[in-house]
Amino acid sequence: MKKFLSATRISGIITMVFSAIAFVTATTFDSSAMLTNDPLGAAAWPLFLTGAMFLMGTILVIFGDKTTKVSQGNDDKSESSSKKQPVQLLVTIFAMIVYLLLFEVLGFLIVTPIFILIMTLYYGGKLKVAIIYAIVLTSVLYFLFKVAMGILLPPIPFI
Repeated sequence: MKKFLSATRISGIITMVFSAIAFVTATTFDSSAMLTNDPLGAAAWPLFLTGAMFLMGTILVIFGDKTTKVSQGNDDKSESSSKKQPVQLLVTIFAMIVYLLLFEVLGFLIVTPIFILIMTLYYGGKLKVAIIYAIVLTSVLYFLFKVAMGILLPPIPFI
C-alpha cells in the first residue's frame, strides 16, 4: 500500500495553505477603484493568483500519486541527468542574476528575449524554436506588464 503523503502531495498541501493565507490577506486590500481608475481594484490580481495557486495545489494533492515508471534501460540516463541538475541550477541562477543586472541598463525589450533565447538553447532547444519562444514570450510579457497592468518597464536606453 502506497503512503498517501508523498512529496508531491505535501507540496500541494503547502501550496494550498500558503495560497489560502495569501487569499485572505488579499481580501483586506483597499478596493477603492474610484481613486485609481482601476475598475477591478488593487485586490483583483492577487486574488486571481492565489486562487490559481490553490487550484494547482489541489491538483497536486489529487493526482500526487501518479508517477511515471522508469524502464530499466533508462537508469544510466536518469543518473547522469541527476548529476547535471546542480550545475544546471547554478547556471540558471547565474543567468538570472546577469539578467537582473542588465535589466535596468539595457531595458526589458533587449534583455528579456536574449535571456529566453540563451536559456532555451542551454536546456536543449533548437535555435529556430528558441528564437520563436523569445519573440512570442517577450511580446506576451510586454503586453501583460505594460498594456494590461500598466507597469512601467525600463526603456531601451539609446532610443
